[in-house]
Amino acid sequence: MTQENKKDNIEIVEKPEYADMIIRDVQIHGNICRKPKEWYPELLYNSEKQQPARVYTQMPNVKMGLSPNLEPMIELKLPLSKEKAEIHKNAVNSGKQFKICVPKDRIVKITFDNNLKEAIRANNRRVGFEQYKIMEGRGELVALDIDDGSLILKVVVRS
Repeated sequence: MTQENKKDNIEIVEKPEYADMIIRDVQIHGNICRKPKEWYPELLYNSEKQQPARVYTQMPNVKMGLSPNLEPMIELKLPLSKEKAEIHKNAVNSGKQFKICVPKDRIVKITFDNNLKEAIRANNRRVGFEQYKIMEGRGELVALDIDDGSLILKVVVRS
């Protein structure tokens, strides 16, 4: 466990049955989610029921750029409201560790929603060249952090 993980009480576990959150895939949607569910209460609720959960974020919280190795990188920030951030902070201060399971090779699946694929294809036809590319496939989870209640994931896209 790194120093930053100790600060936030994050524990990376190898077995999914011991985890509060399992990261397997990142899916990018073209539709606007009006009221996205916040990540912390959604994961707590579904982990008690042993069910999968999906958490969403708005487009301003998604950044696409290049990694230091000049590979495409996606940074996702999943914020919490003030009251939910306070609940998360109290849980962290109580000494509870938030257990996260990531694949051993840190490879996650990246998929695009069908609506977004159609919007990208339509845009490329309209401008006459491939302005945007659909980068589905695999990605490597390079960073995972919790800052002021916001979960931050960084994924480098691999072909």
